[in-house]
Order: sequence, then structure tokens, then C-alpha cells
Amino acid sequence: MQSQTLSHQNLTRALQAAGRGVRPEELEACAHLMARAFHDDPAIRYLLGGTDLGPEDWRYFYTVLRAVYGKCVLLSTDDRLENLLILFPPRLKSVPALAFFRRGGGKLWRHFGLGLYVRSLRYEAHCGRVREKCAPPEAWYCMCLVVSPEVQGRGQGSQLLKPALECLRRAGVPLYLETHKPVNTQIYAHLGFRQADVSTIPGTDVAQYAMLKPGTP
Repeated sequence: MQSQTLSHQNLTRALQAAGRGVRPEELEACAHLMARAFHDDPAIRYLLGGTDLGPEDWRYFYTVLRAVYGKCVLLSTDDRLENLLILFPPRLKSVPALAFFRRGGGKLWRHFGLGLYVRSLRYEAHCGRVREKCAPPEAWYCMCLVVSPEVQGRGQGSQLLKPALECLRRAGVPLYLETHKPVNTQIYAHLGFRQADVSTIPGTDVAQYAMLKPGTP
């Protein structure tokens, strides 16, 4: 057990060294980045109950970031914070509900209505079922890979993700993620991911693509 713990700690340190770590005081800027980048993401639009970017969307992402900070790996390529990669270790299956509420989630109904909580529970339950079916227990989870709309198409996403993928490859550890845009599946396939599942978020017509990059030492 101790050797496994040390191995996990070493992998975490290697992943943290694969990019530029995000500091606590930068979480709000990262939240605004996520709001801009995900303004037309079907799953986010479903969760927040709107059809396009709203002025308070960043508050949702800020709460998520505060809830997971210190529990996962948050990376960017440089101080401009034009991109963000969030990697969850195997023990962190989703955003911790209690931490989410303590870090401001209990007040988000003022901006997004009480339906936010119902939709979030439904969405997380669905994601958990698919992840359990498709991802092995030792897999890390790419919760987020985001690039600012102003610089998309310039390879920043690959530049950020490839060093982390190399760390996981050397350790023989898989990486799992979900996306809701068909075009993204092609990008991830180019990086070595395979499509593990296609489903629909309950109560919607939003397709969810589960992608897995096997652990190959």
C-alpha cells in the first residue's frame, strides 16, 4: 500500500511539473476563461439553464475551481492563463458536493435558479455511471481542457495536454474524459484517445462522448 501511495504521489508531482501550476489568486481569472470558452458548450448550457454566455456564468466555474483546488492538478502553459488543464486523480471522481456548497455553491441559485442543483445531480449521476463502465479504477480524469476563444486553433490545447499525457504514458496510467462536441472527438483521437461510449444526458438531446487514452507504458 505504501509503495502505491508513493507511486501516486510521484505521478502527481510529475504532472504538476508538466505545466505551470495555477495559484489560488488566479482562480477567478481562470473562471472567466472557462466561462468564455464554454459559452456554447451544450452540457454547460444545460447545467446553467441558459442558451448562451450570461454575465454570471463565471461564478459557477469559480465555485467549482475553489471546491477542487488542492485536490487535483491545475495547469496552464504560462502567466497569460489563456489555457487551463484540470486533472483529477483516481480517488476524486467528481467535484465534491460538500466543498462545492461551502465554497459558494449554496448561493448560486440566485443567478441560475434552484434547477441548477437538480440538473447537476442528474448530470453527475449520469457521468458517474458512464465513467464506471468505461474507465478502469486507476484512470485519471481530465475534468477540463480549455483554451481562450481568442487563441483557439493555435495548438495551445495540445501544447498543454501532451506533456501530461507523456507523464501518464510513462506511468502506464489511462486518462479518461467526456466531451459534448463531435469536433472535439477528432482532436482527442489525434492525441491517442479512443471513443469508449456515446450517450445522451438524461432529459436532453445533448450527446456525451466518453474518451479513453489507455495506459501504455
